[in-house]
Amino acid sequence: MKFLIDAQLSPALIKVFAARGHICLHTRDLPLQNQTSDRSINDLSLKESLILVTKDTDFYYSFLLHRRPYKLIFVSLGNMRLKETLSHFERIIDPVLDQIAQHNMIEVTPSGINVLA
Repeated sequence: MKFLIDAQLSPALIKVFAARGHICLHTRDLPLQNQTSDRSINDLSLKESLILVTKDTDFYYSFLLHRRPYKLIFVSLGNMRLKETLSHFERIIDPVLDQIAQHNMIEVTPSGINVLA
């Protein structure tokens, strides 16, 4: 699978996905970096079959209303520190990957994973 980490999340998350053999980019890797528009991110996600990992509710609603981006991992961890966020993802990455392979949208919460679509 291929993933795109959105600007509100640390590029350090790339390592968690890459450690499982997946291709992972951060918006900072795009030509306009973290200034890339939501529309461009959605277009790229659909074109390249990139699963978007984001905290941005705009993408949540875009997916519900328009099925854009391609697939979505919606991160609802509040203002968790980077170290805690990475530790949380490392603990649940296998179930996250299993669920996003089967579903189109999941939510990562402090207590685990919710399937949304």
